[in-house]
Amino acid sequence: MWPYWQRSAPLKSQDLNAMLLAIHPFKIIVSAHHRLAQQEAVAFSDLRDDPFVTMTNHYIHAQALEAYSSAGQFRPNVVYRTSDLSMVKALVRQNVGVSLLVETAVNQGDAGITALALTDVPPTLSYMYLVTRHSFHPTKRQAFFIQLFRDQAQS
Repeated sequence: MWPYWQRSAPLKSQDLNAMLLAIHPFKIIVSAHHRLAQQEAVAFSDLRDDPFVTMTNHYIHAQALEAYSSAGQFRPNVVYRTSDLSMVKALVRQNVGVSLLVETAVNQGDAGITALALTDVPPTLSYMYLVTRHSFHPTKRQAFFIQLFRDQAQS
């Protein structure tokens, strides 16, 4: 059993049970010193001239950046790629660039960083699933947590 699976498109598989847990939008994070830091929202195309710091291709953020840049009709200037979320935030905090992150990766307590909503129609969202194989037989503890997820997803 995987604890969750994040995708940029709905998951469909004949071999897997997939329970949708949540759908999250992406946000832009900028340094508190960035020219857009006082705004609440921004169009992705307004970032055409900004350098980008992004997660490596193993993360959903790279797919989202590709989708947003394609919709915005520009190729972002990616100055740094990393697999470390805290490094992305540190570089943005230092105003090295801006970043596109799923909203759950941004905390209210991220000092020196401002999260901006995107005004564009989202070309992609983050879908979070609990995924198991059809052949998976949960233990009592696993079944308990799966039921908790089901109850939360239905409320």
